[in-house]
Amino acid sequence: MTEQPTTISESVIGKASTPSSTTSPPTRRSTVHRGFPTTKPDRSDQPIRIEGLAPLSLKSSRPAASKAKFTHQLQQQERPNVHKSNKASSSTPPTSTAASTKPASEKFPKKLQVFPFVPGATTNELTKAHKFFFSPAEFVKSATDFSMIPENTMIPEVAFVGRSNIGKSSLINGLVNRNGLVKTSSKPGHTRMMNFFKLGDKLSLVDMPGYGWRSRDEWGGMIISYLQNRKNLRRIYILVDPSHGLKESDTQIMKLLDSSGLSYQVVLTKMDRLSKTKYSTAKAEIEAELVKGAICCFPLVLGVSSKTKDGLDELRAAIVKAGQLSL
Repeated sequence: MTEQPTTISESVIGKASTPSSTTSPPTRRSTVHRGFPTTKPDRSDQPIRIEGLAPLSLKSSRPAASKAKFTHQLQQQERPNVHKSNKASSSTPPTSTAASTKPASEKFPKKLQVFPFVPGATTNELTKAHKFFFSPAEFVKSATDFSMIPENTMIPEVAFVGRSNIGKSSLINGLVNRNGLVKTSSKPGHTRMMNFFKLGDKLSLVDMPGYGWRSRDEWGGMIISYLQNRKNLRRIYILVDPSHGLKESDTQIMKLLDSSGLSYQVVLTKMDRLSKTKYSTAKAEIEAELVKGAICCFPLVLGVSSKTKDGLDELRAAIVKAGQLSL
């Protein structure tokens, strides 16, 4: 009997139906597109890395010191609110401390300790002021009553006040470089009227009666009304003798000006009678007294001498600046 050949279909079917002795699990295939796999590789066997934390495999290999440091950092990350609240609580001082019980006057003193720094006049300002005060000066009028005071004009005005025999008339004569413009006398209380002078149609100077011995009657309602109602009054210069310091009458006139809101400046006269050391000491003592209670006092004490002409240019420059004159 001849053997019949098997067909291709039968052989394939027979091979497929024959069970395999070793069966392998199906492998995961990935289609390749331009050389890169389209599916992510399986990394389930790798440790998971969290931002800021090391994997478990690395933790076990850390030394003891680094482990303790890492644990401290982890604890700080787990409770950030507690850390911030501790900072906030530490920044606010407790209310039961002794510092909080101090009175407000000790924390924030309201009174000045020293005068603030005021720069002096420049050389150019001194030169212009010196030239201006050599302009023609003339006498305008004397007033014994408030109704006799010259009409208020737009010309700036400054007044000189002080105790009797303090040297007001001599100072004005020295400022304008004319010895006979203002009458002077060695007797206290010689000036009993308000004397008005004009300098170059730009500035008005007023020589006030002295207050103190034999001149209290002159310091009545007329002068107070003038000081409080004169609109073109720019500054009042209070003359003080540094040999005697501030007197009670000086303090009273300063309180009157402070209550009226009038600007004034202290000028020390007859500085040539003291040595430089004694003059500096007297000036420092007067400044210390002014700082205690002065309100409207301009924070620059000047010193002049009508005899030696020292300090006159500095006073001239101060008057020009107070009157806001354009030279």
